[in-house]
Amino acid sequence: MEKKPKSTYDKLKQLKLRLTAPNKPASIPELAEYMSCDMRTIYRHLKTLEKENCGLQKDKTAKKFFIQPTSAWRPPEKILKGLKSAQKILDDMGSTPQGQNVKRAIDFLQGEELPEETSSQAISTDENFIVDLGPFSEFSENVINRTTRINSVLNAIKQRQKLLISYQSAHDGAEKKHKILPLKLILRIDTVYLIAKTEDEEGKISEKGFQFAFRRIKTIQRLNEFFPEQNFDYKKFFESCYGRFNGSSSPKIKLLLEIKSEWLQAYLKESHFNPPIKIKKQKPFTVELSLYDTLDLESWLFSILPDVKILEPASIKEKMKNKLKAANEAL
Repeated sequence: MEKKPKSTYDKLKQLKLRLTAPNKPASIPELAEYMSCDMRTIYRHLKTLEKENCGLQKDKTAKKFFIQPTSAWRPPEKILKGLKSAQKILDDMGSTPQGQNVKRAIDFLQGEELPEETSSQAISTDENFIVDLGPFSEFSENVINRTTRINSVLNAIKQRQKLLISYQSAHDGAEKKHKILPLKLILRIDTVYLIAKTEDEEGKISEKGFQFAFRRIKTIQRLNEFFPEQNFDYKKFFESCYGRFNGSSSPKIKLLLEIKSEWLQAYLKESHFNPPIKIKKQKPFTVELSLYDTLDLESWLFSILPDVKILEPASIKEKMKNKLKAANEAL
């Protein structure tokens, strides 16, 4: 699907996001690279911003630009000193929600973080719309630490700011540093994922995106580096996957199922699959799904037996039979 060209308004909005990054002014060449355009276009955009009276300024070198909000306010030093003393005491006690709140207040008062919507607002915008993701969900609106980190990452995504993260492997528990270009935060099957491209030591950026489970990101550092817009379609990223994991390393299959019960027929008609489910026959009700053969898919098939008959492929039928046999022996 071809993307529509961005309007001048959208381009100026993105440019302002970059220029309002605290303590990170940018030169004309840097802005041209960031916006993927030539320097003459940047000069035109800056003239437009000057007319808007949005607080556009030059730094001491007169070679870099930034936007200083007109409502800028410096808090009294006594308030900051008191908050920093409280933060030190709370830090000595270990990681606490109160400590995170105090740190966030200090960052905000010092202008190091722009106010953003909370993560709960991003997920639910009305107090009467309750999002209950079940007992296995990692998300809770009471996890203050995660809420603060989610907002920080959302800021970086909007400003297209690179991050350095320390990520713990799910396989062996080892931690590894990754320099990333954050693209999207996605709440998928009750788990929050950060989708990002990676950058190696030589500055080469990966062509495809990778997903990092947010709970296994141990540290996040926002770098003084920004990146141009990246081509990324999250629907294509999860295409043909089933469940929690991106199963692109698993074999791709066409699953043909005969659905025996009416409740399951209704459930499948109302469910979301990517690519969409195909109804091959009405009697008997037969559907086709194009998916990757993942553990999530097998678990789902177990959950709907015997209301479904697996017609194809034969490899899935054989695998399910063997696992049912092993499950029966374990009882």
